[in-house]
Amino acid sequence: MEKENWIDEVIQSTKGMKPVEANPFLFEKIASKIEQRKDQSLLENSFSKGWVVVAVLLVVVNIVSYTYITKDKPSPQNEMAYAALSKEMGLTSISNY
Repeated sequence: MEKENWIDEVIQSTKGMKPVEANPFLFEKIASKIEQRKDQSLLENSFSKGWVVVAVLLVVVNIVSYTYITKDKPSPQNEMAYAALSKEMGLTSISNY
């Protein structure tokens, strides 16, 4: 009986209360914040991709330059052959400046 009285008291205390109304702009606020986060993550993602592209290009340029440097160097045998050929043809010149 006491339990039923308590339940009735609680029910009676809620009479006259209005239901809570949500902020009419709440949905727009939430949608705006979600959109801002998407834009921010896209910006951060594109920034990271930019650094990756720069790093890859740097590695490629280094590899290409290394191959050209090593390819263009004559071997010691070729160097000696060139020196002998130029001496034989009289192409060596000594100039004093």
